[in-house]
Amino acid sequence: MKFNYTRSNTTLSGHDAIFGLLRANKDNGKHIFIVPDRYTLSIEKDVCEKVFEDGSFFVDVYTFTRLAQKALGKFNKKCLSKEGTVLLMNRVLRENNDKLDYYKDVKSLAFSREMFASIASLRSSNVSYSDIEETIERLEDIEEKRKKLKD
Repeated sequence: MKFNYTRSNTTLSGHDAIFGLLRANKDNGKHIFIVPDRYTLSIEKDVCEKVFEDGSFFVDVYTFTRLAQKALGKFNKKCLSKEGTVLLMNRVLRENNDKLDYYKDVKSLAFSREMFASIASLRSSNVSYSDIEETIERLEDIEEKRKKLKD
């Protein structure tokens, strides 16, 4: 299996590079495009218009989630969507309200959305819980920030 990865600063140059590779290798087996959710239909359309005018069963366009579902098959466990995660986070915040210091009585869905974004940002930056605990220990003088981080 050959894997081609194309990175581009613009959509147009990315499309040109990918479709050039596809044209050069269109007779070499099956091709898979991995794209963000909102681009699947437009990429499928572009593949048919620019490379395979008569259509093709040799090109699949997937999102990361759909590719994982297909690859894992029966071993696939359902994942929550972003919206589902926000709702679950809101429920957890409500049920654990008595354990919170700084964010006590914050029950809005907007807050849960912001909390989700913050946690996702920390996670993508590889910030661990132990990193946060170390920071809390260093913030002894600033009680308000300690409470925020602890919550």
